[in-house]
Amino acid sequence: MSVSSLYQTTMQAQLFFINLHHQNLLFPLDDPIRDAIGHIVGDEQCAQIQCHIDAIQNNDLDWGLFQDADGFCIALHSGELNEWLKAMGLMHRKVA
Repeated sequence: MSVSSLYQTTMQAQLFFINLHHQNLLFPLDDPIRDAIGHIVGDEQCAQIQCHIDAIQNNDLDWGLFQDADGFCIALHSGELNEWLKAMGLMHRKVA
């Protein structure tokens, strides 16, 4: 199975980036990966992550409001995505 076949829907691609975010590996997609996270993970994992990012960016996915994968990652990293989900009633607020 090719990597590009893993990302046939925008939701599949979004889940990949959410997973990176939860691992503290999300970075601006226009930055060189080794500069961004090479101090956290090795060259092999950097290459694997870049392969997935390339596959996502090469697929013609509809990112809607985010316009592209980079826009989604910016919203995810900045916390704006959580606010939009809350506003749409799609995410429950954590109870203290």
